[in-house]
This record gives sequence, C-alpha cells and structure tokens, in this order.
Amino acid sequence: MKLVLRILAFTAVNLGRSTICASPVPSSAVAWGHKDFGGDALHVNLTNVADISCGGNACVARKKDGTAEAWGNKDRGGDASGVDLTNVADSSCGFYACVARKTDGTAEAWGNKDRGGNASGVDLTNVADISCGYFACVARKKDGTAETWGGEDYVGNASGVDLTNVADSSCGIYACVARKTDGTAEAWGSKDFGGDASGVDLTNVADISCGNYACVARKKDGTAEAWGSKNCGGDASGVDLTNVADISCGGSGGGACVARYSSTASEAEKPTVTTSEAWKNHGLMVFPFVFASIMYYLW
Repeated sequence: MKLVLRILAFTAVNLGRSTICASPVPSSAVAWGHKDFGGDALHVNLTNVADISCGGNACVARKKDGTAEAWGNKDRGGDASGVDLTNVADSSCGFYACVARKTDGTAEAWGNKDRGGNASGVDLTNVADISCGYFACVARKKDGTAETWGGEDYVGNASGVDLTNVADSSCGIYACVARKTDGTAEAWGSKDFGGDASGVDLTNVADISCGNYACVARKKDGTAEAWGSKNCGGDASGVDLTNVADISCGGSGGGACVARYSSTASEAEKPTVTTSEAWKNHGLMVFPFVFASIMYYLW
C-alpha cells in the first residue's frame, strides 16, 4: 500500500468556515476540513452530486435525482432527519442553519431554530431563491417580495424594510442587503455592521455582497460603495473603486472586502479581469480563486 498525491482540477468548490467540499470528477464530491463542521463526509453518499453548499458548520449536497444529503454539526444544519429533502432545486447554508428550495417553489429550513432553522409561520411558497447568513435567512419569492426569518435581534426581522421588487439579496453576520429591480438597494440589521446604509448612494446597483461586518454594492457604472464597520471592510477611503467587475466580502474572526477590476468601465457587466484590490484593517482577506487541491489516495 502506498500514499499517492494527486492534483485534481475541480469542477465546483464550496467553502464553509472550516470545511471545503468539492467535485473532483463529474457527479462525485469530497469534503475535508474540521470533522465536526462538515469535513468528515465518510458516512454520506456523495455520488451523483449536482451541486453543493457549505456554511459555517454544515454542508448540503444536492443530487441529480433531486434528493439532498446534509452533514456536519447536527444542531447547526448537519442533521436533516425529518426534513423532506426530495425534489430539491438548490440550497443555502448559513452559520447555524440550512435551507433547501424545492422544485415546486416551497422551501425547507433546518438547524438552530432561533437562527434560521425554524421557518414556521413564514410563507415559503413560490420561492425563487434563498440566502442564509450567520443568524438568519432570506427567501426571495417569484413575485419579487422577500421573507426573512431567524435571529430577530440581528437580521431576521426586516419590519419597516421595503422588500418588494427584490432582485437578489446577500446576508452577512449582522446585516442583509436586498437589491431591487429598479437598481436601488435596502439594508437592514445592525447599524454598525452594514445594516445602516444611510448616506450611501445605493442607486444603479448591479450586485451586492455582505461579509462579516460590512457590505459592498457594485454599481452599473463600475464604481462601488462600501459601508459598515470601518475596521473590517466598511471604510474603503483611499481604495480605487472604479472599473470594478465584481466584489466579495468575507472574513473569519475579522473581515475584509475585495474588488476585482475590469479593464474598462464599459466591461463592468462582462469583465476582462486585470487586477484586484483588497481593503481591511484586520482579519482574513477573501479573494476570488481558481481552485485546485491535493487529495490523498491509499492504494
């Protein structure tokens, strides 16, 4: 028996807090990382996998027959026993919970009941897409409205926020942002960590990204706006946020944001990438990567 290292080009990669799940060959998947947070999937049947989603403590693999497998921390999304994971269209995992959107437009949530795992009382019909953050989840419906649930002290309570004509959404730890079809955006949650966008020009918004403590909106003219914690990505003063092609905010323990540039402002929608710029005070910077990894095989 010998130990062999193989470099594999992955067809898909999904990152959680301490776990990576990837499709090394079509229709299969492999997980590695912290065994308690999704890195150990030896007991899970990861064949015929269509796509994968990992959160802070658990992962979900959607299979080609429409069923799904969940694993990881059983109290935070890793145990989906009792949940009907058939006819699954896609899924999203946050830090404490996971949600599966089904082909009939309904959705199932599980995990920590106070932080996104309990959607009782929430109208999860005609759901178009879903997004889960640290404490809460958002479901965008086909009529353009959106439903939120989870930790009400953070982002689970969007009362007073106009969640109509929603195009998409992004949730971080303490804040969420909904981009609307008219190019405006609404933010809610902790005012110090992205929930208060007063004074920020959120018009002509093309896409949005919320990380741990800050959010960024990329605009149709290729510029970008950042807000939230000044120490963790919310202050981009001194950063060249022109000709931006796409944006990403993340972080583990700290927080950071990255803007990827296009060669010209007119290419912001279909970028030709040249460089990127990151800004932070502390924490882990998150870059857009093309992934490859080393796998161990015992023969």
